[in-house]
Amino acid sequence: MTVGASKGIAAAAADGGLPYQSLEFDGSSDYLSMSDANYGAYDREKFGVAFSVKPDNVTTGAFIMAHELGIADRSWRIEVNNGALEIRCSPGGTFDISSIITVGSWQSFLLYYDSANPTAGDRMRLWKDGVEQTASSYTAPTVAVNDISVDVTIGARSGGVGKFNGLIFQPTFFSGALPEPSDVFDGTAGKLKNLVGLAGAKSLIGAESDVTTDSILAASWTNNGSVTINSEVPE
Repeated sequence: MTVGASKGIAAAAADGGLPYQSLEFDGSSDYLSMSDANYGAYDREKFGVAFSVKPDNVTTGAFIMAHELGIADRSWRIEVNNGALEIRCSPGGTFDISSIITVGSWQSFLLYYDSANPTAGDRMRLWKDGVEQTASSYTAPTVAVNDISVDVTIGARSGGVGKFNGLIFQPTFFSGALPEPSDVFDGTAGKLKNLVGLAGAKSLIGAESDVTTDSILAASWTNNGSVTINSEVPE
């Protein structure tokens, strides 16, 4: 497994340690889930997702984040499979890019989804370490994702399918207003900036106690397994 001191999520939250430390997943039993009701409403037509990952395994299908029960749902998922990053938003909307996820190193990503963009090629866009990527396979989404009543998950899909093995740092969701990449990435290193307080940002593991900050509380997540906080972060 990855190197770094670990502690339970509740203890880390009590220390004010989130979202500045990483979530550690064992690839066997670990994932986080939150009910659709607790997650709350978001713009189903336009949203963004930012995160950093350091995988221990990229050879099997594993989900970084998802709001999906199955591929027929009008929903979204971000999956690692055989070194590729695969993104699905609504039926038919796909952005695949091969040989982009590597074992043992940090990589930072920003995803845009905008099903109403008049330019079909801009309805899904992806940046890695601050550089926009060209898909190896792309199909433009044509409709907004649906308001499905399944759990939002980190480290697997709903029900614990496809568990992720490694570290996930600062997963952040943007609803409606898409952030500028320059506000998300450090210009020299390409790693994620501190995204807390950025317009429209919802920290998916934020420890803030005031929901008016538009952060999703760590306490709202169910720890299915033994997901812990690891002190290792992107450098």
